[in-house]
Amino acid sequence: MKRLMIVTLVMLLMMPSVTFAGRKNFGYRLAGDVNGDCIVDIFDVGTLNPYYGNERGTKTHEFGNTGFMTGYRGWADLNKDGIIDSADVAIIAENWGMFIDR
Repeated sequence: MKRLMIVTLVMLLMMPSVTFAGRKNFGYRLAGDVNGDCIVDIFDVGTLNPYYGNERGTKTHEFGNTGFMTGYRGWADLNKDGIIDSADVAIIAENWGMFIDR
């Protein structure tokens, strides 16, 4: 349990800050907050979903003029193991409902 808490904290500190909906984070992100809106919720699952199953090195593909992109994205690989998979979804589930009060 202690190791898991340390890994989660390290991952939280490694994630870059982003601007989302016109608000800038405080320079850190919650583990599992894929879209950077300061809450771990269903929108993070939706953001990760198009990239699920992709491994590091997978090329990016655009589907026509839809703007929909797929392929490997480092920011969606929450545990940084080189594949976006159930382990990344588990990080979202583990932190479900956590938020940063803005």
